[in-house]
Amino acid sequence: MTTRHPIAEFYQGDTWFIAGALTNADDTPMHLDDSSVIRWALYDRTQTVKCEASLGNGISIVDGDAGTIMIELDGATKTKTIDIGAYQDQLQVIVNGVPMTLWKGQIDVDFSPFANPVTP
Repeated sequence: MTTRHPIAEFYQGDTWFIAGALTNADDTPMHLDDSSVIRWALYDRTQTVKCEASLGNGISIVDGDAGTIMIELDGATKTKTIDIGAYQDQLQVIVNGVPMTLWKGQIDVDFSPFANPVTP
């Protein structure tokens, strides 16, 4: 079952840290390991993907038995070019070839004067 997370807010150009606890349909922790397929995407109102991450490429397993993950999006390479505004995100896990979207929700990207500083 897909969970809708509360609205999250980040600044363009900052490194974003998004923690997650993934659970099975019976609400027990989802067992995760290096063979897990975990994907995350941020997209705009036209369904254009603006930022992506996957296990080993921005997503890491914090505790496989507890089903906890961390999404880390580098400010210089991932979030600096995201325009300010409201976006949606989704996280998908593929287990035994079956894709499951576990969460979705809104992410607001706010202006940062430090994302593209002007050199005096």
